[in-house]
Amino acid sequence: MEEDNNWESEVAAFKRNMNAIRLSVNLDLSEDVNFEDADGNIDAGKLVQKWFPVKEYDVFISHSHADKENAVSFAVWLQKHLGLKVFVDSTVWGYSEELLKELDDEYCFNQESGTYDYNKRNGTTAHVHLMLAMTLQEMINKSECFIFMNSSNSLSLLLNQQLKTKSPWIFEELKTTIIIGKIPPTRSTYLEELRRRHGDNMQNFAKKDLNIIYPVSPELNKLAQLTTRNLKEARTYYGKNKFKMHGLDVLYSRTSLKISD
Repeated sequence: MEEDNNWESEVAAFKRNMNAIRLSVNLDLSEDVNFEDADGNIDAGKLVQKWFPVKEYDVFISHSHADKENAVSFAVWLQKHLGLKVFVDSTVWGYSEELLKELDDEYCFNQESGTYDYNKRNGTTAHVHLMLAMTLQEMINKSECFIFMNSSNSLSLLLNQQLKTKSPWIFEELKTTIIIGKIPPTRSTYLEELRRRHGDNMQNFAKKDLNIIYPVSPELNKLAQLTTRNLKEARTYYGKNKFKMHGLDVLYSRTSLKISD
């Protein structure tokens, strides 16, 4: 996926847009919004709504934090060449630790000893991570397409040929793709393009296939393989077709995607 002369500026613009979302929701717990009820209980609904807002995107990119720059570049490519709205979670929700720090300072810090209460910190960590995990699931469910960036940073291959990940978040996201199932889009152009390329016998489409490690081979086997060649073909077709199919429909037609399980 070669770059053009405006590539760096487009990547910078994407990052600015993502950062603007982040700044718009990064609220001080003591200001602007009262997250506590009359009994002093924190309203998780309000907290999630402000810190982890859920919006609709075409594509959700799952990736290792070490591959953040590549994920952003890929998102810009999909946006530029296929007209897709892409969500890269690390650019928006990477500040969950900031929320955790605010909660810890407010509810777990002992002024006299200058230390944090271990048991209380376990509680705040569990709450924040649960809120983030649930919001990730909702975002994946709202996005039509889930793309996982396979790299040596995200996956490792053990001696038994089983793929594993050390990231609990990657594990959670891949597991979510199986839990929520697959919902074929209702756009007629998607089905028409698949039938044009493969005929009516579409039921025979084949699926293509750490300190703490999580097995992810079953989840990955549920995803269709997406290669650089597929992306280049999709870009070319999307740029030339006159009736302007949706970018995702073009992308689907270039893979071995099975539209229903």
